[in-house]
Amino acid sequence: MKLIKIFCAALLLLAVACSKNSKKNPGQPDTSRVVTTLQPTDIGQNSATLGGTVFWEEGKAPSANVYFLIVKNDLLDKGEAQFPTVQQMLDAGATFVDAPSPIYGAETEHIFSAVASGLESRTCYFCCAAAEFGPEVVYGEVRSFWTLQSQIVDLDATEVTATSMTVSFRYDGDDVNNVSLSWSVPGEGLEGVESVYTVDDAHVYTFMLDGLYPNRRYCFKPEIHIAGGYTISDFLYVNTLEGIVLMQVENKSSTSVKVRVMLWPMADVPTIYYTTDPYTIANDYASAPHVSMYRVKVSGMPDNYGPEFTVDLINLTPGTKYYFLVALGDVKMEISSFTTASN
Repeated sequence: MKLIKIFCAALLLLAVACSKNSKKNPGQPDTSRVVTTLQPTDIGQNSATLGGTVFWEEGKAPSANVYFLIVKNDLLDKGEAQFPTVQQMLDAGATFVDAPSPIYGAETEHIFSAVASGLESRTCYFCCAAAEFGPEVVYGEVRSFWTLQSQIVDLDATEVTATSMTVSFRYDGDDVNNVSLSWSVPGEGLEGVESVYTVDDAHVYTFMLDGLYPNRRYCFKPEIHIAGGYTISDFLYVNTLEGIVLMQVENKSSTSVKVRVMLWPMADVPTIYYTTDPYTIANDYASAPHVSMYRVKVSGMPDNYGPEFTVDLINLTPGTKYYFLVALGDVKMEISSFTTASN
C-alpha cells in the first residue's frame, strides 16, 4: 500500500512538471529584448531617415544604446539570397549611423531614428536597426531601399533677347556621360541641338544660345545621359523678344547697297538709319540719315504679308564704311556695318 502511494505521488509531480514545461514553448526565441527595423522614410537622392523600435522587459537592462547599420548592395556578397544577413553586412564594411542614445525605460516600445547622409543617388542600400544592452547586441530585420535618382533642377532662361539667351540648370549627380540641349519652335518646323556648354563647381550647366528667331516660343529640352543607359530630361518654354535681324547686305557698289532684314512681329514698315559716324549710330541714331524700308512681296500673298523688308541706299560715298541699324518703335536691331566699293 505504501508503494502504491509513493508511485501515485510521483505521477502527480510528473504531471505538474509537464504542465509547466508545455507553456514555455522552447521552440520560440527569447522575447525579453526585441529590436525592429522600420522601413526607411524621407528618401532623397543622397539621404534617408532610418527608423527602428526597441523593447525590453523590466529588470532585463537599465537602458539601451541604439544605432543602425547601412551598406550598399554592390558591396555585399549575399549569394543568391535577396537580403543579406547582419554578419554579411558587417563583413562588407557596413556604416554605423548613431541614433540618440541611451534609451531608458522598460516594458515600453521605444521608437528611434537617424538620418543617413552622403548616400549615392539611384543606389540600392540595406539597413537594420541595432540596440546594445551592455555587451549584448540585438539586431532588427534587414530592410532595403533605393535612393532617388538625381534630377534636373533650377532650369531657367536668362539674358533673353530677340535672338539670344542663356539656358542653365543644375544636376547634382556624378554619373553623367553626356549632356545636350535640344530646341524647337513648335508648329514652324524649326529645331536643333546644342552640345557646347560650361559646368561649374556647383554642377550648374550653362548653354549660351545665339542666332535664335525673334518673337518665337521656343521649347528647350535638356537631356542628361547617365551611366547604365538612362536619360534624364526636362522641358522649358521661353519666348524670344520682338526684334529685327539682318539677313544680308547685297548688290554693293561704290555708291549704293541693298539691305534686307527680317522683322518680328509682322507689323508696320521699319526705318533704316545709317551714317559714317559710329558715335551717332550708337548714341543718337534717330538724328542720322534714314529712309523707310518696304516689305518684300511674297508670291501669292498680299503685299502687306511677310516679315521680310528691304531697301536700296543710294548716293553713298565710295570706299567708305557706314554704320546702320533698323528700328520700329522700341524694337531695333544690333548695329551693323558695310563698306562701299572704291571707284
